[in-house]
Amino acid sequence: MIGVIAVVLALNPVAAERLLTPFVPGNVPANELDTGDCFQAAVGEGDGEIFLAVPVVDCAQPHQSEAYSEFAWPGDDLLYPGDDRVIGYGEEECRRRFADFVGLDYESSRLELTYLYPTSQSWRDGDRLFLCAVSAPDGETLEGTARNLGQ
Repeated sequence: MIGVIAVVLALNPVAAERLLTPFVPGNVPANELDTGDCFQAAVGEGDGEIFLAVPVVDCAQPHQSEAYSEFAWPGDDLLYPGDDRVIGYGEEECRRRFADFVGLDYESSRLELTYLYPTSQSWRDGDRLFLCAVSAPDGETLEGTARNLGQ
């Protein structure tokens, strides 16, 4: 299962973990989100706000987030490298890729950033993928793509 969280004016990593649990029809399993998908935030469970599925919508409709980049862990580590290393790598890469997508560096943007990353459990299943998403500020929505939005 992959988690998704709405963030408020700060970079907030999101745990990603696969679970075999049913999801609401019409939603996309969080681990099947793709670059270019626009989606609404879901209500999370527990401290890590982990989600099984998220409501994906047409980007022309009001939405809270848009997935903009996917990449893999750079090494061939068999053992999970630890939360600090995985989260640090995800944050660094998503920040670096933010400006290429939005047209403005993260520090200057009013938009927020979140990302999905492999957890120790999903790592054991071979998961090495990260997915970056740009989000509207708390209480706001995006309409259309955030590509080259420059905000």
